[in-house]
Amino acid sequence: MRSHSLPGGLALLLLATLVGHAQGEESVSLSVVSDQIYRGRTWSNGGPTVVTGLGFDFAGGAYAGVTMVPVRFPGQPAWQLAILPYAGIAGALSSTLAWDVGVSAASFSHSSPRNEDEAYLGLSGERLVARLYLPMRKPGVGSVASYAEASLKQPMPGGIQLDLHAGLLAPGAREAPFYGRQRAQWDLRLAAALPLEEFTAGVALVTTVNADGWSPDAHHASYYLARPARELVLSLSRAF
Repeated sequence: MRSHSLPGGLALLLLATLVGHAQGEESVSLSVVSDQIYRGRTWSNGGPTVVTGLGFDFAGGAYAGVTMVPVRFPGQPAWQLAILPYAGIAGALSSTLAWDVGVSAASFSHSSPRNEDEAYLGLSGERLVARLYLPMRKPGVGSVASYAEASLKQPMPGGIQLDLHAGLLAPGAREAPFYGRQRAQWDLRLAAALPLEEFTAGVALVTTVNADGWSPDAHHASYYLARPARELVLSLSRAF
């Protein structure tokens, strides 16, 4: 596996430290999805895959976890394993509003996609969650894209949970095209989740706006070159 730059290594270090030295609440999830979508792009080339998640919540608001999923990018016939660790800390601003900050990474078992390391900060309320992800690179590597997202959750009768999500992938200064025009890609998702005893069934309508106007370059993780997602995604999940 390609070595991590500092933020990705920091996420892994915090994850290992918290898991090894603290008593926390553990959560494990397993999901089968008809397509793995990441920021408006398909990570499984339009095919099904399995997503495994492991998370820990600790006293004092610290948390950490990792998501693992087999992925396949355009022009790469072989599947590879994507590993996405994260670690952070959360706290309350009021009885209905909380904050969190942390670091995350996206690393791959093959060396061709560029690993991605980010720092993030977020706010969450009773139904609304928003986060801003900022790229973290070694000096001289160059600027890359930032990502902002917001999700609005709405409980419905019968235990159904609706989720409206919007994400904005914005280029950095070096990626701005000529004449000062700024390109940006939007990804939109309308999802519904239905509890079925021990499982949760999900369906999501996903679309990517202005994908053709987004032109990643050598400074970006190559998975941004994956096919834009405009489709219906099905999922079946179970938490342990």
